[in-house]
Amino acid sequence: MFSVDALNRKYIFIKGHFVLENVVDRDILENWQREDDLFVPTKATRNIEYLIKSQNLVIVAGHSGSGKSAIIQHIALKYKRNGCLVKPVDTIEEIKEVYVSGKFTENNTVFVFHDPIGKESLNELLYTSWKKYEETLRYFLRKVKLL
Repeated sequence: MFSVDALNRKYIFIKGHFVLENVVDRDILENWQREDDLFVPTKATRNIEYLIKSQNLVIVAGHSGSGKSAIIQHIALKYKRNGCLVKPVDTIEEIKEVYVSGKFTENNTVFVFHDPIGKESLNELLYTSWKKYEETLRYFLRKVKLL
């Protein structure tokens, strides 16, 4: 469900209230949806879905091209269809900004973070950023999910 105001901004209805939808996030999610039309769930998909139901942080690891991104995007889209706010992020700082600003709905927000500490190998700079916000993330992850 969504609403459009006089300035043509799109709002989505999340857990009893309207939230301004970020245009970039909307475009990313629309692209994921187009890609998801060809997605075929696997045993790995079902295992990850099971894990994310009971845990707020699930890290999917595997070889390049093994379908990690497709799986987490597929699961995130399922959460979106069930009324959750899905937020693609590129940095730990983005997650902290959302937390500090309060622009999330507790127990109804899913962050999707590709390659949090590097793509092909450990990126020391990304790892340091992750460690810097470790305590904040630990608290925040009690209220949101992170794939």
